[in-house]
Amino acid sequence: MDIHPHPKMLLKLHRRRSEIELSPEYQRGVVWSKDKQQLLVDTILKKMHIPPIYFRVLENGYYECVDGQQRCTSIFDFFDNKFPLSKKYSPEFAGKYFKELPSNIRDLFDDYEIMVFEINNANDEEIREMFDRLQRGMPLTAGEKLNARAGKMHDFISELTRTKFFNDVVNVRNYRGAYYQMCSQILALEMLGIKDIKFKILEEMHIENKDLDTNEIVPTQVKKVINFLSRAFKGKTPELHTRAGIVSLYLLVSTIMKEYSLKDKENLIKDFVIYFQDKLREAVEKENIPELLKFLNAISHSSDGANSIRTRYEILMNYFLLFVKDLEPLDTKRGFTEIERIAIYRKNKSICQECNQKVGYEDYHADHITPHSRGGKTTIENGQVLCSKCNLSKGANQ
Repeated sequence: MDIHPHPKMLLKLHRRRSEIELSPEYQRGVVWSKDKQQLLVDTILKKMHIPPIYFRVLENGYYECVDGQQRCTSIFDFFDNKFPLSKKYSPEFAGKYFKELPSNIRDLFDDYEIMVFEINNANDEEIREMFDRLQRGMPLTAGEKLNARAGKMHDFISELTRTKFFNDVVNVRNYRGAYYQMCSQILALEMLGIKDIKFKILEEMHIENKDLDTNEIVPTQVKKVINFLSRAFKGKTPELHTRAGIVSLYLLVSTIMKEYSLKDKENLIKDFVIYFQDKLREAVEKENIPELLKFLNAISHSSDGANSIRTRYEILMNYFLLFVKDLEPLDTKRGFTEIERIAIYRKNKSICQECNQKVGYEDYHADHITPHSRGGKTTIENGQVLCSKCNLSKGANQ
């Protein structure tokens, strides 16, 4: 479901009245009294704010009024001279119909702009749910508010929500802007790094990047990762059932992709997701894996806060680097990356592999088991923990 705001002058709205269905079956049969209609018109003539109207865009180009039926009817009826202004609200023009008003007052009414939200790509269930919530005065979600913005960034994010990954793979309903919010969070993490991805931050991002160039590095990277994830999973994937988990998976794959080649590694990512979900299930059943319980807590509590995002990322990365053995760096560097150093340190449980003594993270040396000079690869599998003394000794003997 996509929602776009369009301010419209009342005169133009009235001219298109034949294209607007004001009484869909889910609308209430309540009709405003003449007094309430007169109050609305006086509110407009005083240039005061009136609530927005929601139109569903139909396939034939016509519109269906989701919310604002009585406002529209009152406006159209006043244009059509079906009721006059009242002495109670508009004493200066009491008893006058639209056609009897001075031209400057008619112009004021003609030119008054009301905000119209046009809803595209929505099914009947979503429309009924939206109607129900609007009638109850329930606020829009973050995703719905963001989706109401205009600009190239909005169009880019909307395009992401229509990709195979979100429509055919993730096991989350696109309910009340859920996909739009997730895609906004993904883009924010790519732009800003690991920071809060709450509504205020996402709103600022939309404002500052309204004219986003989709050919720049960040949008290109986002599309690259989403397309990779689309290929990695062949259908609805039950393991991808939380928004925070999906955003975390994106962050993991994007980070890995910047340092390693993931060419033809789609199955590796799919297998890891299934493996990690099994580990989470085991942690819940046995309550004996504190690190994974911490991950689950970061899913359910303040999931869009920087601390929770960082916690999930670090745990996911640690498990992934222990799960995989054969990732090739994008370059032929000799040195290990910080990510690899952490994984090697955890793999060897902080123990020097020569003298079996414990060594601090800051003091240890990430060593190639098969020396780089002899064709040894800079991979976690070919890395080991050595203390300074053993590293110097090994170097002297090579």
